[in-house]
Amino acid sequence: MRVLFLIFYYILQWTWGLPQNLAGLAVRVFCRGSAAGFYKGAAVKNWTRKDGSMALGMFIFMCPDYGPKEREYVLAHEYGHTLQSIILGPLFLPVIGLPSILWASLPSCRKYRQTRNVSYYRFYPEAWANVLGKAGVKNEAGTAGNNVRPAKKVKQTVKKAEGSRDAERDS
Repeated sequence: MRVLFLIFYYILQWTWGLPQNLAGLAVRVFCRGSAAGFYKGAAVKNWTRKDGSMALGMFIFMCPDYGPKEREYVLAHEYGHTLQSIILGPLFLPVIGLPSILWASLPSCRKYRQTRNVSYYRFYPEAWANVLGKAGVKNEAGTAGNNVRPAKKVKQTVKKAEGSRDAERDS
């Protein structure tokens, strides 16, 4: 069953999701970092950027500063973005990619999140990626188990991480 899933995953990524996969491949080839293997079929690379992680098509780019539990959560989240790529195909970049990048990087969005105590993961592309990522982990393992952190702990971890990341950016 897993092999069949991976065959469909790759076929859909490289046909329906071609634009973001080409962009992801270019980033993978030209950005600094080290290959970290695969996560449920998605190619993972640890990159040297310390301001976050992202996914383009079937390519996940991970910030190296996460602890093991945070890393697993972020991998599941970014994997959710790879599933969004399959669902939306060529609409992924304008519907998910651009809004997500703006939500993460615009100073006004960071200030909004900080002053109103709004989680980064509350915005629709991120919330949906969490749902899909958790479902992907649950479907593969039969249970979410230790692969995805409980929502309460996630909110605490995200709040803590956002606070330190936003403080670093603002200084």
